[in-house]
Amino acid sequence: MTVLQIALLLGAVIVVWLLAVVLIVVWVMGMSRNAAVDDEKFRRDLARERRRAERRAAAKADKTSA
Repeated sequence: MTVLQIALLLGAVIVVWLLAVVLIVVWVMGMSRNAAVDDEKFRRDLARERRRAERRAAAKADKTSA
């Protein structure tokens, strides 16, 4: 192999390695974003269920006191 071929091969390996690193970083960031969105949705749903339970308890208390 000539020096030029070795340099081209090394350059190609570096480019492929960098693309793989970028792909992994983007994938991990996407996963963490999805986890944050899921966590926020879970918190909203939990708060909605708490409010609903409080309304039901208040309505039940009104029925029993009336």
